[in-house]
This record gives sequence, structure tokens and C-alpha cells, in this order.
Amino acid sequence: MAKGGNAQQQTLFVDTQTGYAWKSIKELQRGEAIVITDQEVRIQGIKMDEDFWSVLYTDPLNGKKIEQLYNATDFVYTRI
Repeated sequence: MAKGGNAQQQTLFVDTQTGYAWKSIKELQRGEAIVITDQEVRIQGIKMDEDFWSVLYTDPLNGKKIEQLYNATDFVYTRI
């Protein structure tokens, strides 16, 4: 019986894991979740300025709005 319970717990754990994948900065959209410095944040806005992309989000540690600059060729981790 313990063996069956353990298998059920492992399945539950696998079902609740969140997947992430690399995505081009050019493909991001407002509201998507990305990973910045080991923290998942929601994109509040994106602006393009020549060769740079500005991504706006709220820092989960201090609640301040942050603007992060990326090159047009950069990739970030996004939630799938």
C-alpha cells in the first residue's frame, strides 16, 4: 500500500510542475510570465526603441516597477 501511495504522490508532483521555455524577446506579449533573476514576473508593458526592447514589470521583492532593457536578439524564459 505504501508503494501505491508513493506513486500517486509522484504523479501529483509531476502534474503541478510549471514548465518554462526559451522565447525571443520579439515574441513577448503583455501579461505573459517570464523569469528574471530567479523570480517569475508578469509583463506589464513592452516598448521597442530601435534595437532595444524595454520590458516593464513589478519587482516581486519590493513592489517597485522596473524597466529592463533587452537587445532585439535576446531570449528569455517564459512560462508554457
